[in-house]
Amino acid sequence: MAVIDKLAWICVLDGRLLVARSRGRDAFYLPGGKREEGESDAQALVREVREELGVEVAPEGLSHRLVHEAPAYGKPGVTVRMTCYEGGHEGSLGPHSEIEEIAWVTLAEADSLSGGARGVLERLVGDGLVRREAPRPRAVLFDLDDTLVDTREVKWEHARQVTRQFYGFELTDEELEASWGKPFDVMISELYRNSASLEQMRADNEALEAHYPKTEIPGAIRAVERLADAGLLLGVVTSTNTARARAQMRTIGFPLGRFATIQGADMTQRHKPDPRVFVPALERLAASGIGPASTVYVGDSAADRAAALGAGMDLIAIASSLPRDSAPAGHRPAVLASVAQLPDHLLG
Repeated sequence: MAVIDKLAWICVLDGRLLVARSRGRDAFYLPGGKREEGESDAQALVREVREELGVEVAPEGLSHRLVHEAPAYGKPGVTVRMTCYEGGHEGSLGPHSEIEEIAWVTLAEADSLSGGARGVLERLVGDGLVRREAPRPRAVLFDLDDTLVDTREVKWEHARQVTRQFYGFELTDEELEASWGKPFDVMISELYRNSASLEQMRADNEALEAHYPKTEIPGAIRAVERLADAGLLLGVVTSTNTARARAQMRTIGFPLGRFATIQGADMTQRHKPDPRVFVPALERLAASGIGPASTVYVGDSAADRAAALGAGMDLIAIASSLPRDSAPAGHRPAVLASVAQLPDHLLG
């Protein structure tokens, strides 16, 4: 019987195993691949993980975990032998190269895996490293713009009026879409084409802000109240600066006291889609004994999706009117038409 010799990386976060799915494939598998000529196991695995997931694994930090054999996925009569190593990583975790999707799984999701990956998962569950099922959510983190508050259309017009009135040029839809969702200071610098100092561009933006107010997504405040009443810890992680986000939420009528944390772009050097943007918020939740497996992020963009999944959280997507932010067909996150549907979805 033919045998395929492969290497696999075991990455477990808060009791869930990282798996990946290639384009055109239905099943998830463990990150890794085959050795190239002259490579050691560590060298090959470092290269494969970098190519597939965009992160760096330190060769000296890898430790052998197990060897597992199983029928090769989609190849009758062929066995795959997976030599599995575990170790930490540095960088922003996400799908690269031929990888279309990543996910964090427990035994309850075993049917979504290839036979080999499922066998490794079952052994890790037996060793107590991976959970049998995901815990119920204990915390919900929200994106702000176009998730809790209606933003894009009014703020695009706001930006257009700033550039007309103060800088004498017309913004294009292409410019607005390219900069939309970036940290606030970066966004206005790009949109206003660095036509003044950052302080002046902020001031010009604020001079017209009252004419272009953000408003509540219908039912969002009630959704927040229902989730808080059910005992979930709530937070916001947004690309808007913190003080600005808090002021906008207060003006609209959100009960700020019901949020455990409101984190803006000025509170971290990392920004979506980098998963490390969530470090401050997850540290706050960890103080209450809540980890990524018990936390859901709710957002409307591709950057929200990439950051949440890279950080080990589940994502609930809010349908977006921007094509670039539509949840890809076949991907795992649930997609809701509005955040107003969230309490029924989580608590139902």
